[in-house]
Amino acid sequence: MVKIVRLISVISLTLISGCGTARVIIDEPPLRQYSSTTIYTESKSTTVGVPVKLLQHFDESLNKELAKSFSSGKGLLLEYRFLSFDEGNQVKRYLAGGVGDWGTGSLLLEATFKDSRGDFIGKIRTDGRISSGFVGGSMKSVLNQAAKELSEYAKMTFH
Repeated sequence: MVKIVRLISVISLTLISGCGTARVIIDEPPLRQYSSTTIYTESKSTTVGVPVKLLQHFDESLNKELAKSFSSGKGLLLEYRFLSFDEGNQVKRYLAGGVGDWGTGSLLLEATFKDSRGDFIGKIRTDGRISSGFVGGSMKSVLNQAAKELSEYAKMTFH
């Protein structure tokens, strides 16, 4: 019985969360070679309205992803801020069934990388969107994917 409940829970969570996508856009490639085994993040002020719970979720997700490749500490600095954020409408996404852009949620993040002295190294953007999910999907899946993309870029470029 416990196994059935767990299976139903896993399937339900998978269907509810939907599918978020994100990609990295390199604004300013690294100015020079820089390598670090430690990283820390700072959230910069944003001019768009992002719910506090989702900001916290993104920060936790980003730090979790970064911890897979870096130790926490003063080294590489990743400063990020939201340039745009639209949660969309989960009910519309559900009703659209992933067809078209009705209810689509999206975000655009800017990430600046600095060395241990605080000198600028490079800048990227990550954009993401969610347009479907069994019950319209969750914006958290887009935030998780954006965190993963930022972490992968940091690992491939600075580790």
